[in-house]
Amino acid sequence: MADEERLLVHCSAEVSQRLTAPLRDLGLNVRTTKIHGLEGLAGDGVIVMAVAAATVLPRIVDLLKTVLVSRVKYGNIELINPTREQLEVLVKQVADRTQVVRTATLGDLLLQLFTVEELRLFVRRFGDAEEIEASLAWQAPAATVTSDLVEVLRRRGRIDAGFFESLRGVRPHRVAEIDAVRTQVLP
Repeated sequence: MADEERLLVHCSAEVSQRLTAPLRDLGLNVRTTKIHGLEGLAGDGVIVMAVAAATVLPRIVDLLKTVLVSRVKYGNIELINPTREQLEVLVKQVADRTQVVRTATLGDLLLQLFTVEELRLFVRRFGDAEEIEASLAWQAPAATVTSDLVEVLRRRGRIDAGFFESLRGVRPHRVAEIDAVRTQVLP
């Protein structure tokens, strides 16, 4: 999965025992490593490690909010002695970052599939095409138009299975590329 990151949780041995089974129940391959003198914890501790998709992170955070951990790291985001609120912010940051990557990926695909004029014709397939067309600066550079279009479509809830089926219909020779982006964009 494209949006997977390494998850590290520093905690006590007792907490690691409470976390391991529920994390495995989420389908994660969990490893633990005992460490000595873990900062913020009395005595020895454990590092719980897994690779997790961003879509699973909210359920992981729900688990983490029920225990005391000294450090949580997901990808390049790290929290020391996190509070419940900080864990919620972690989920939002990862969701926002994932959405940015997905938007960029779809924008890149549209830029490869269409000229600006072809993209405008494609948009006219939508029931709310006039509103979408009016919200975009079609004379802007192609990269700007595609990026803005993806954002408008996302806000309107238009990026769904039907959207990708329409892409496949107008660009049947590019189905493999369309399907590759679809797996990254749709949950």
